[in-house]
Amino acid sequence: MLVASVPTIGRFMSSKSDVPAAAAATETLAWGESPALYVSYGMVADKGMRPALTSAVVAAPSFTVLSPPMGLDYFAVFDGGHLGAAAAVERLRVRLAAAISEQIDGELSSEAPRFGAAAPAHDVVVGWWKTVIQEAFRAVYEEVANDGEDAAVFGATAFVITLVLEKYTVIASSGDSKAVLCRDGEHVELTPAPDERRVRSSAYNEPPGVVIPELDVVAVERKAQDDEFLILANHGLWGAVPPASACAFVRRRLGKTSRITMPWEAPVDAARGSPAAVLAKELADKALYAGSEDNVSVAIVLFKDFWAQSANK
Repeated sequence: MLVASVPTIGRFMSSKSDVPAAAAATETLAWGESPALYVSYGMVADKGMRPALTSAVVAAPSFTVLSPPMGLDYFAVFDGGHLGAAAAVERLRVRLAAAISEQIDGELSSEAPRFGAAAPAHDVVVGWWKTVIQEAFRAVYEEVANDGEDAAVFGATAFVITLVLEKYTVIASSGDSKAVLCRDGEHVELTPAPDERRVRSSAYNEPPGVVIPELDVVAVERKAQDDEFLILANHGLWGAVPPASACAFVRRRLGKTSRITMPWEAPVDAARGSPAAVLAKELADKALYAGSEDNVSVAIVLFKDFWAQSANK
């Protein structure tokens, strides 16, 4: 059963590499000390006007054998879109992070990594992660098919996944769920528009007629001084609140553009517990108030400790 959830965490993570270059080394799990990077997050899944919740949010901080010393954090939003896809959403919620971890482990222990150093560094990163995530998705799909469940609903499941590394933020998406980065006050959409999506029939489509989406994967080089936060959400949010408005709202509540708090808004303060979770809930409520009739699932990942910064001013 899918339930609304608001997990949160404020933490420091470390990372040394974005994996592809390290995949060919035999001592990949013996890296040394590395810079500390602040990441905190908050999430919410609200059924909104729908009779049932068929979307989900997931966080798995430092979820692979790479951590420590490499801090690889996983965040995801899954959206079934209709009641028939609830089982697919639940399976992806429970299994996809582990399936990605298994693919990473396999690649790091392989004697013949699939990507070498000949290609440009960015292309290696994108190609490596696209293969890892697509193969993980395939593995979960095959589990569903082998269990005799209806795998056809996978083609109707929208999702957006984020992997946070030291040098890159990797985004994988399908359907109309998407990720938006706030960078130095500007919003940057990291996922293509739904009409630009590619859908293909592939060799592992079983039973016949099932369509598996080809995932859109991007790797965005991180800018420590400029990257403020990331919003992941399903269509329940984006169909009612444009990306620019969502980013402006979160920035205002973080005190980046105004210190004014409306009478109905609780102060967003790290001392009060989980500010990112408060912001995720407020953003979901904003979508419902704006007329969203869908489930609204939102994850906000903060790349800076805004409260420490304010105290130092």
